[in-house]
Formats: sequence, C-alpha cells, structure tokens
Amino acid sequence: MKQIDEVDIFKFWKEVGPSEKVHPADREILFNAPNKFDLDYLPTPFYGPLRTAPIVLLYTNPGLSDKDKKAGSDPSEQQFYFRQRQGNEWLRDQRGLTEKSWWVSRTKRICADPEYLRSRVAVLELCPYHSSSFVDAKMARTLPSYQTALGWAHQYLFPMARARERVVICLRAAKRWGLQRNASDGFLFAPGVNRSGHMLSQDRDVIIQTARKIIGLDSGSGACL
Repeated sequence: MKQIDEVDIFKFWKEVGPSEKVHPADREILFNAPNKFDLDYLPTPFYGPLRTAPIVLLYTNPGLSDKDKKAGSDPSEQQFYFRQRQGNEWLRDQRGLTEKSWWVSRTKRICADPEYLRSRVAVLELCPYHSSSFVDAKMARTLPSYQTALGWAHQYLFPMARARERVVICLRAAKRWGLQRNASDGFLFAPGVNRSGHMLSQDRDVIIQTARKIIGLDSGSGACL
C-alpha cells in the first residue's frame, strides 16, 4: 500500500511572505493556465485560529470586495494576513466597524456576539485565491495549496470532528471536500445550504446546538454569555 505523506498546512503557508499574493508552489499553474482568480488580493487559505478553534467552517474560496483588495497593498493588513496564515490569529475584531466581516452573519445563530467567537471559530478554504465565483474548480484541484487544504482536512481535522473533539460544518461544496451532503459523522456536518452558505432549516437546529455546546454555551440560539 502506498504511504500517504503527512500534510502540514501551517508549514506550507509559512513559505509565503506578508506581501506575496501567490504561494510559490502554485505559481507555475496559476500563471500559465487561464483562470478567473484575482491575484491582486492576498491569499486567504483560512481565517481565525485554525490550530485550536473548536468550530471550523468549510468553504471553497474567498470572494471579492474592495476592502480585501485594498488590503493587498496595505502594509498593516499584509501583516494581519501573514499572522492569520500562521493559524493562531483570532478572527478580526468587529468593535467599531460599521461594516462587519462576512463571517458574522454566518455565525450569529451560534452566538450573536462576534467578540465571543473570535477565538472559537475558524474558516478553512479549499482554494486560497479570490474570485467572484468558483468557476475554475477543475484547474484549482491541481494547485498544491488546494491539495494541502484537502489533505490536512482529511488527515487531521475530519478525524477530530468524527471523534467529537471539534465541530466541523461544511457550508460549501461538500462533494469537493470529499463529504456526503445532508450527512453527518460525529461532529462532522455537511448540511443542506443555500447559495449564500446559510444552513437550511431541517439541518440547522442540531448543528447549532452542538456548536454552542462545544464553546460552553447552552442549547439555545444566538444568546451568548
């Protein structure tokens, strides 16, 4: 039987400096194959403290926004993204922001206070490069960064969820993550979702209760400590 190499997603992303927009291992493919990824953005393989977060949300790739595009040339934002790629940085502080980060609306049923969630939730993307829609899935699958995310999830993250040590919720592209939609295994969930990545009602309640419990909240919805 062929031995499967261990995958270290954090070691992989240490190879990318604060201002770099593309992982060195991805350059040849990205620069030679036609694609719709906007490489003026900083790569975002994951958000939040992925090393330790009790709750991890799975998506395909980050979208486009003026704010994120400007971050690509802002030294302070480059440092934030760099720290984030080490796997310990909390989700962005929402206090004083008129426009909240996108993850706030996706997690408000778990806890309405984003400050409580900053150290407890992380987001893992299959592909770290930004686009308006994931139309280059076939090409993206050949990227080492994509393979690293998928490999790490299957080697480390999913077994922890099946052992009920972390709650993992797939909110986009269950099949691409190697999961069966509308299925669960321990605390690994692949619920039905709408196009915005919001869970459908028939799956939502049990998942929310499980997520709240793992971060020390009661079995209700929304209210925090």
